[in-house]
Amino acid sequence: MSSDPEYAPISHRLKSHQVIAHLSHELRSPLNPIIGFSQLLLDGLDGNLPEDAVQDVRAIYGSAQTLLMLLDVLIDWAKLENDSLNLYPEEHELCELVEAFVRQEIVLQDPRITVDAPPESGCMVSIDKSRLRQVLRYTIQPLLEHTKSAPIKLQCVLPSDAEVRVTISGFADEPDEKALERLTKVLEILERQQITEADVRGEVLALYVAQHLIQL
Repeated sequence: MSSDPEYAPISHRLKSHQVIAHLSHELRSPLNPIIGFSQLLLDGLDGNLPEDAVQDVRAIYGSAQTLLMLLDVLIDWAKLENDSLNLYPEEHELCELVEAFVRQEIVLQDPRITVDAPPESGCMVSIDKSRLRQVLRYTIQPLLEHTKSAPIKLQCVLPSDAEVRVTISGFADEPDEKALERLTKVLEILERQQITEADVRGEVLALYVAQHLIQL
């Protein structure tokens, strides 16, 4: 076997997060137009759609967004494993960011979501805007799966001058028992801070990555 590094096995020259990043770009290409055209239809570009059609387009949009989220989760997971996930913080008004993200991306998928983020709060924070959006998506997306009919509320509050809290709630007074049991298991996995092979599911990885992004 040649000792020339140029001919070294690809696994020796490329890290896992680099391979995933390259493949994800190819997978994103067909997803982007699906998401884009779905948004245009939901925005009424071709006129108002019948309610049945709206539900169908929302299902298409939601499925594409879920797949896109899983690609992002895989990339971030690999970067966390390689200690190569970087933050680029800038000054932003937190409540405005939260409200804009939900209004532009989440409500199109599921109109049950409401935001309580008073614009007059004036909460300026140093934060990586793209990472905040990822944390919100990684947290909200599993909740959408577990609460098929309950309203979901995202609240941005300032308990004190030194603390900012973004809370997400979405269970009805009588939540689905199976959904509650499944979500409880996910939270138990996160609490022990260790994911086994049996735990590997999209929602678990998404919440795990969100948890670590918050801690960075």
